[in-house]
Amino acid sequence: MAEDVTSITNDKKKYVKGDGHFVRNCVIEALWADVAMRVKLLEGANPAIARKQVTELSEQFQAALVAYDEGLSDDKIMASAVWRRFYSLSEDANAMDIEKIVHFIRHQVSELDKIPSKDLKWKPVFTWLSINDH
Repeated sequence: MAEDVTSITNDKKKYVKGDGHFVRNCVIEALWADVAMRVKLLEGANPAIARKQVTELSEQFQAALVAYDEGLSDDKIMASAVWRRFYSLSEDANAMDIEKIVHFIRHQVSELDKIPSKDLKWKPVFTWLSINDH
């Protein structure tokens, strides 16, 4: 998304979507295709309940996107997002574990940022980091 630009021509601002939007949309489409496939694998599942759960997952996903996006600018905000999303605001959460997850997220984002967007767009081959190494 950082590749999006705003250009000014003839005193008008023009917003141009970069490859970041395309890559983001592909990731989101893959997520929902995976969800749909897994729902189909639930033999005998009540369709109304499955639909309700997918709707709830969608709402949680949207909230997580906003929280993590805000957290990109500050470790405290990211830690708060991790605590909400991973630990459901539990008072029993270990601060060291949250710190480890924040460090892992920062490292993963740093590695992804090194990949040219054209490589992500046309030949998305990369290896996800392991949280066990952090």
